[in-house]
Amino acid sequence: TLCGIDSVMAPRARRQRAWDLLAELIDVNKLLDVYKVIGLNEVPAAGEDMLLGRIKGRVVVDVNI
Repeated sequence: TLCGIDSVMAPRARRQRAWDLLAELIDVNKLLDVYKVIGLNEVPAAGEDMLLGRIKGRVVVDVNI
């Protein structure tokens, strides 16, 4: 968990090293399980599901769908 980390003030080279390391260590296929992309018309139902605890991970709203 990176709770409370403020990387904005870190030098760019240090941030780039951190992102490069994450890219090596993280299995990209596992990232597919932690988010879901929905269209704008699906937001009301997704909001209800969130309030009822039926959604795990993140929901990305693609306004172009």
